[in-house]
Amino acid sequence: MTHEDLVSILQLRLPRTDVLGAVITSFQHMEVVNFGSTFKSIFKSFSTSPSLLSYFPNLTTLSTFNYNAGDTGPSSARVKRETSLYCPRLSGYYLEDDTGNIIHKILTKVAKVNTVEKIRFLYEHISQELVTAILLHQSCLRVITHFDLYAGFDLEKDELVPVKNQMEESKKLLQLIPRRCPKLEHVDLHLHEMDMDDVEVEEWVCKDLRSIRTRIKDLDTKEKILKTIKLWRKGCWR
Repeated sequence: MTHEDLVSILQLRLPRTDVLGAVITSFQHMEVVNFGSTFKSIFKSFSTSPSLLSYFPNLTTLSTFNYNAGDTGPSSARVKRETSLYCPRLSGYYLEDDTGNIIHKILTKVAKVNTVEKIRFLYEHISQELVTAILLHQSCLRVITHFDLYAGFDLEKDELVPVKNQMEESKKLLQLIPRRCPKLEHVDLHLHEMDMDDVEVEEWVCKDLRSIRTRIKDLDTKEKILKTIKLWRKGCWR
């Protein structure tokens, strides 16, 4: 497809596509704000062609993944240089890999402190190191989500998606995010079980929070959930 064919596209994802060969004609898609491709396609190891990022100067969200554990990918310095040069408006990252190295690299070594507004990651990579890295951007973070591993699950059924047991330490660590991120608007951590006793330890600073999707400890039946919703509507916590 040519530049003219894609001129009106706002989002472009190439999840199972390897970008091969050199580009003969240079062009830029000014309208694309969300781009996704494999890490190795975006940052080629051996190529004289411009980075794929050079075609999307108004990019705000980058979605990339690497499930080749043996491939460490380009250096943090190169990724930082190319994102800064080609995509100065970049503020959102949707990142997947085997180990969690990509998200940690982006948050700590690539993105400048307090420049990340949106972040999405694999829930299994939650750790003290990840939460600490996220909090480097606490003054501007607006959206935090994890990938939906149960996209085919029927939400209309009166049952819960099965999840692995979560360490108590991880549950408490995630509380630091709404306590430290004043601009937080959307939270989607639906595999996380939130304990209201932990919530009430310290006030949340995100007063403009618009949506939150999470589990609440002990709310594990339809009857309990509906009863609690009625209480919340009346302004009661318990």
